[in-house]
Amino acid sequence: MKNHCISLLVFFLFITTGFIGASNPQKRTHSSTDCLLWDNYGYDTYGTGFASQWDDYYPFQCQTADDFLLENTSLITGVHWWGAFWGGESAWPNPIDINILFYNDDGTGTMPTGAGMLDPTSTALAVYTIADVYGVPFDPDDPFNCCYEYNITLSIPFCANANTKYWLAIQANLTWPPQWGWLTNGLNPDQLHCPVQGFPLMGTEYWTDLTMYGDMTFQLYGRLIYPPLPPVIHGPNTGEISIDYEFWTDPITDPSGDTVYCRWDWGDGNITDWEGPYSSGSVVTATHTWTHQGCYDIRAEFKGIGGQSGWSEPYTISIVQNQPPVADFTYTITNFSVSFDASSSFDPDGEILVWYWTFGDGLSGQGETIDHTYPQSGTYNVTLTVVDDHSKEDVYTQAITVNPLPFPAFFAGFIINLKYMGADVISFKAHYVFFSLFNPIRIGSVIPNEEIWVSREYHGYLGQKIIIGFFTVIFTEYP
Repeated sequence: MKNHCISLLVFFLFITTGFIGASNPQKRTHSSTDCLLWDNYGYDTYGTGFASQWDDYYPFQCQTADDFLLENTSLITGVHWWGAFWGGESAWPNPIDINILFYNDDGTGTMPTGAGMLDPTSTALAVYTIADVYGVPFDPDDPFNCCYEYNITLSIPFCANANTKYWLAIQANLTWPPQWGWLTNGLNPDQLHCPVQGFPLMGTEYWTDLTMYGDMTFQLYGRLIYPPLPPVIHGPNTGEISIDYEFWTDPITDPSGDTVYCRWDWGDGNITDWEGPYSSGSVVTATHTWTHQGCYDIRAEFKGIGGQSGWSEPYTISIVQNQPPVADFTYTITNFSVSFDASSSFDPDGEILVWYWTFGDGLSGQGETIDHTYPQSGTYNVTLTVVDDHSKEDVYTQAITVNPLPFPAFFAGFIINLKYMGADVISFKAHYVFFSLFNPIRIGSVIPNEEIWVSREYHGYLGQKIIIGFFTVIFTEYP
């Protein structure tokens, strides 16, 4: 046996790439939705087995790895490969425990990470230990059969990014002897770089090229995954400095239905970290404050297991240093009705959108001009609130007095229905008179131009009298 490999003269009449079809397909456990992602061909009679084994009781640790590169970002869910035993005196163990390791390329394109280490496993991207992996013998009827076909499903799919080189190592977790090795595909040309191996016990350091033996035999199964669609942004398109504004996306659309992360470019040099995860179908929200006026293009980007969506179309917001509006109004009183006019209000750098009034009697209204009728005379605090196109506001309050007849009104009338009551007392009604010359008379509410009759006792000279009076104050209720 060579220090790190053994040539197997196994005489099976299989064509180079036809062994997959001749194997036992019902043993495969891959999902019906999985597809063949990478094919390093099947075992060939000219293939060679390279030791790749972990031994807890003897320093026999070694690994063989081969590279692969997928055109599309994919979830690897299953691995299919061929291996063989040699050495030892007892029957070959079946099933066996298997380690599946995925490595990054070290950047040279010629080997995985961990070069020169005694054991590079700690640098692997993912390590799967699968117990009791059953191998399908090439020839079940041959008592000397040493070659097996293996197939496993990964407990957690491995995500391989598009156009990124990775390395796969398959290692039997097995006490020596016997020795287990991974088989090559013989004369088939290397698809990428040749396989590599590390076997420190035998003087082969990680990672050493295995040239002229073909690729390691393995196939990768899984499903293609695609990046989420770029977000569509919504939110305000105007604002002012030092105010927090909220923006949101359309519901996330991820072709694989996976969770995604989101980041925002606010157009002012600030780009957020990736935030999330967010489930597919959810809406992402974010807030931002600008410190200088100007126009800013906001972009957002999703990142899922299938990659990044790319930046969204820009959403532009105009930020200004807004000045608040100035509230002011005038008014005109007619009896109990008041007409209010806020056209004297103004906004120095925009426009007023809302005029909101409270009239001091529990009622309110909106509009640049508005009429209001009060229930009775009195003084009322009227408040106007104006709001501009940047949600800035100003408040102005005036006290107004409502008095339907704030000026004297002279009236005269004749006593009618004169009646002697005795003791120089007469009873009369005065037509259109509120206050007589002798004593004021208080009455109830008055409607303009209403004919008013007032009864009054008079003590004095009997005869026809002229009653003269004038309005000064009108009471809506008896005091």
